Amino acid sequence: MSKLVKRLLLFFIGIPLIFLLVIFKEGNHIPLHIGICIFAILAVYELHSILKIKIEVQSLWIPLFLTGLITITSFLTHSFGISEKWLIISFAFAVFF
Repeated sequence: MSKLVKRLLLFFIGIPLIFLLVIFKEGNHIPLHIGICIFAILAVYELHSILKIKIEVQSLWIPLFLTGLITITSFLTHSFGISEKWLIISFAFAVFF
């Protein structure tokens, strides 16, 4: 598939899908938060794959776990009113780990 076709598919399918997820307010934007969590974990996996070619990196489960922890804590904080201190704690844990 050519780059042009990939970009057109992203424009005509991906962008409207993102808008629908933002507009869909059922359950405090649960589908949007699930999508953010999935794409954040996929981005960490891709970055890990790129970096391990050039430099020595830590095992994959650590950044995947920490990324999931931050995104899930953010979802719980904004959707269910859990104290923001847990978001700060999870972010600090991920930075200093």
